[in-house]
Amino acid sequence: MGQFPDIGNTATLKTRPLLWQVTAFTFAHTITLRLSMYGIIQLSPALVEPLIVASIVYVGVENIVSGVLRNWRILLVFLFGLLHGMGFAGVLNELGLPEGEFVTALKSCALWDDT
Repeated sequence: MGQFPDIGNTATLKTRPLLWQVTAFTFAHTITLRLSMYGIIQLSPALVEPLIVASIVYVGVENIVSGVLRNWRILLVFLFGLLHGMGFAGVLNELGLPEGEFVTALKSCALWDDT
């Protein structure tokens, strides 16, 4: 019978940076989403939306061009998460949700994103 290759810590070494990035993005996204939904911070969608597109393009190009994960990448992903949270809050605000429905809307969107 065939043997599976011993990947040892290889999977862990590749997974750990991904988990840090996902955590940083999610944490940042949650911060600005909440602050934006409560009107504490607000930026114009005319500014936020093109910056979101630019952030996606940047990360895509960086992933293609560079095979190395740089130390500052987690900070960059955190900053992009802040930006994306503002954009998401803008969409929720445009829907005109009552303030009491904020948590329900977040849970619904989180379920939708995860499926």
